[in-house]
Amino acid sequence: MGARQTIQINIERLQYLLDLFKMDELRLKSIIEPKLKKSIDFTQPINIGTLVEIDKIFNRGLDFYTNPNPINKANSSLLFGLY
Repeated sequence: MGARQTIQINIERLQYLLDLFKMDELRLKSIIEPKLKKSIDFTQPINIGTLVEIDKIFNRGLDFYTNPNPINKANSSLLFGLY
């Protein structure tokens, strides 16, 4: 069995989703970590499987988390259907 693939995420985009969903990192970890073998450190590249589990909550697609561009908050309500 090979090494697990990891990927760097744009933490600002994850924080945006946490704010939008009125969550914090601790709450997200409490939901995700029971399914994992080890704790999540969002400052480090994370396992792709972990990112898939995170996306099951926010449903944005993996590209959303890895996109290096900042979110245009002026248009974000349209992006998330919050108009």
